[in-house]
Amino acid sequence: MTNTTPNLIKEEEFNREVKEWSIRTRNKIRRNAPIGTDSLSDEEKLIFTQSSVRKKYGTTNKVQFSFARHGVFVHYGVGRGYIREGNQVKRGRKLNMSERLNALKSGKTEKEIQKMKHTYAAGTIKRTPVDWFDVEIKTGIAQLADIAQNFYGDKVLDNMLIQMDKALIEKK
Repeated sequence: MTNTTPNLIKEEEFNREVKEWSIRTRNKIRRNAPIGTDSLSDEEKLIFTQSSVRKKYGTTNKVQFSFARHGVFVHYGVGRGYIREGNQVKRGRKLNMSERLNALKSGKTEKEIQKMKHTYAAGTIKRTPVDWFDVEIKTGIAQLADIAQNFYGDKVLDNMLIQMDKALIEKK
């Protein structure tokens, strides 16, 4: 009787494929990094975007990306006199202390006050959001899903084959 068991993906191969995916995605994110970071040395760019893979019981269960905090501000196009209202970047600022106190006296809650911003008259907006991070995650997540599907699908198939071997009655 020939062995009809298909070649199943091993845990080491799965871990290696996920690690390779995280490195490819990290490199794409680095290439998309905002223009202001081009002046950074290679060593500083390594700190700017990093990826790591976490394992639980020997199997990869988390891929994590980290980057400098100012990357979020560049992503939204905010900071230094620019705020985000809805999906638009505008000139503005948070409320100062006297404005906050006046809002409290008028009956606003602290949570409402935190969300309030003072916007300036429309002028030229010199900032635009730069989608340098999310775009690579969104395009690459399908590849990661395929890798996980192959591995965990093979684990299910392997368990089914083991159960089937137990259930069969072989004549000797």
